[in-house]
Amino acid sequence: TETQLNNNSKVTVNPPDIKIEGVQSFQKPEVTRKKINEITESDQNVEVFGTVVQAYDPRFFEQCPECRKKPAMENGNFVCAQHGAITPMYGYVTNVMLDDGTDTLRAVMFKEQMQQLFKKTDDELLAFRTAPEGFDELKREILGEQIIVDGRIIKNEMFDRLEIRSNKVKR
Repeated sequence: TETQLNNNSKVTVNPPDIKIEGVQSFQKPEVTRKKINEITESDQNVEVFGTVVQAYDPRFFEQCPECRKKPAMENGNFVCAQHGAITPMYGYVTNVMLDDGTDTLRAVMFKEQMQQLFKKTDDELLAFRTAPEGFDELKREILGEQIIVDGRIIKNEMFDRLEIRSNKVKR
């Protein structure tokens, strides 16, 4: 189950007038560390320890600030299918290539994972949307760093390769 929040969301922790019964506790699945050459397409909760041997430029994309879905461009305006005309927020993604001595693996990192990897805030990373040349320094800094990536393995059909979609990144 996933809950998505935005700037307009409000969370009330343990409201006194609400009683919830019959809730089963959730246990986080155990993460298994694997060498890259041992990874299979069915691996869901994998931890990979490797050295960053290549870092790629980030890609930025528009999102609806309410539901985070990709809006369409209509008559010069962004339009969300669910929320109508919007001023988009921006998400971002980057990839790094990891090498653990047994093989290499591309790691896909979205917003929170990029913040963990580069130790930068959302605003600092969003600045590269309009000034991408500054990102080269971050790429140089991360090369040769050893990192741990937790995530699930996905098959990139276009390139016929396995990749890890990161949930957590530790330097």
